[in-house]
Amino acid sequence: MYSIGFDVALRQIDIALINWTTNNVTFSMININTAINNIHRIVANANGIVNNIAQQTQIIPQQIQQSLIQFISQVRINKSCRIFIGIDCPSGLSRRLNWHGRATELFLNHVLQRPHRINPQWTPSIAVQRIHISPWQWIFNGMALYYLFANNYQYDPQSWQNYLQNGFVSNNVIEVFPRATINFVRQNNAMQNFSRVLNTLNNVSNVVNIINNSLGTGNPTRNHRADALIAALTTLGFFHPLFSLFFVRGNFINYQPNPPNWQAEGIITLLR
Repeated sequence: MYSIGFDVALRQIDIALINWTTNNVTFSMININTAINNIHRIVANANGIVNNIAQQTQIIPQQIQQSLIQFISQVRINKSCRIFIGIDCPSGLSRRLNWHGRATELFLNHVLQRPHRINPQWTPSIAVQRIHISPWQWIFNGMALYYLFANNYQYDPQSWQNYLQNGFVSNNVIEVFPRATINFVRQNNAMQNFSRVLNTLNNVSNVVNIINNSLGTGNPTRNHRADALIAALTTLGFFHPLFSLFFVRGNFINYQPNPPNWQAEGIITLLR
């Protein structure tokens, strides 16, 4: 059985793969060579429709497809084993009508009680014609991962457009938020169990110290490998008897689609 965590950034994707048979961890990285200018304007001009977004961003899943297939081949995963995947990146764009931010992000701090609250990014909305200035390509890098895993590593223009419009459903891929995971573990008194599993892993000594410090303080790790490993460890809720998964949705008005259809925007998954 394997857990794979992805930490998504603008120019790279860090990967942490845990082989639970040996407890060995393999770190890797995908370099992103594609740059799309003015992606914040592309989103702002969508007017609720993803066709143009899909056309102008299709080079992203095309490039990441090649790198992802190469990674899977290099690590020689036993395909007969179960694989659980955590991706540190929003899995969909917002549909909020009056400003940016997904319902799952807005509701996160209702789940994370004081003093464990954090400030999530406000994912840009395609339903409001206001520019949300930021290098948002990193979000499309991550969404390309969700799309490729849901589409058996294959790319075609229509399915990429469908994914951006409708979201994805998967039994083994979750959207994670490492700092939220850490603070939810702290809030639910699961720190000792989390550290116990963390300390059984091999080849991670430097990263373990960073994560344990984050567990103690609730502060972000500010380390891509550490966040990739936390993303992988969030999947413990799928199979480990000491943990369970908690799904953060939301309940807000001024949305299209309206609740309870959260599939298009995505759901943040926490560990407890």
